Amino acid sequence: MEKLKQILTDLNLSELESKFYLTSLETGRASIGELAKKTGIDRSTAYFIAEELKNKGYLEEDYKKYKKQVFVKEPNYLLSVLKKQKDKFAQHEKELEELLPQLSASYAKGDLKPVLRFYKGREGLQEIRDDIFSTGCKEILLYTNQKASEQVFTASDMKDFIKKRVKSNCSIKVLAVDEPGNVKLIANDKKELRETRILPKNTYFTAETYIYGNKVAMLDFSNEIIGFIVKSSEFADAQRSIFKTLWSFLKK
Repeated sequence: MEKLKQILTDLNLSELESKFYLTSLETGRASIGELAKKTGIDRSTAYFIAEELKNKGYLEEDYKKYKKQVFVKEPNYLLSVLKKQKDKFAQHEKELEELLPQLSASYAKGDLKPVLRFYKGREGLQEIRDDIFSTGCKEILLYTNQKASEQVFTASDMKDFIKKRVKSNCSIKVLAVDEPGNVKLIANDKKELRETRILPKNTYFTAETYIYGNKVAMLDFSNEIIGFIVKSSEFADAQRSIFKTLWSFLKK
């Protein structure tokens, strides 16, 4: 019954409504007074709950010898409600994805003061990567050391990130530290919506920097795995300008 209680909670039934529902389910047809006694709920509250459950479609009533009795609908009704909720939320998810660029643009208008957020551990770095797709990403600029990155993110993590990015039609320009693994990276550039250029051999760093929208994120893979996101249009534009200047000097 614990699982059913959780389902009822997820369907926005209150604790007392769930208690009344479950008691009615086990009892069958009964008067509200009888159910109030079994649940330990006072009669006036029980009548109110019964009316609420009736309005929500979970409870029905009938009269036997002029005495009102109530009973819950067949259990498969719960499944039909869940399916309707699932379809509704799927539609809302689709609508929200379409609205996200517009909402992000409106949200960015309030971008008056820089916001700095810190993250820690491998999970924290994954949160930073996930944040990119919450901004209606169109283009990412990335400084990376693939060898260092692969020590933190698994091959599956890498594939999932690329898959999400390609599905979102979000392109990426990469300035990479000169490492042997870049050969494979560049070989897949076209199909993975990516352009990669290699930094001079004397340029070395282990951290990754992502520039996207009005944000700049840095991931540090050194002794302690940490990262941060700076939300600031001016800061992001400055970093974007530096990146594009470097990009223009490097060969394809």
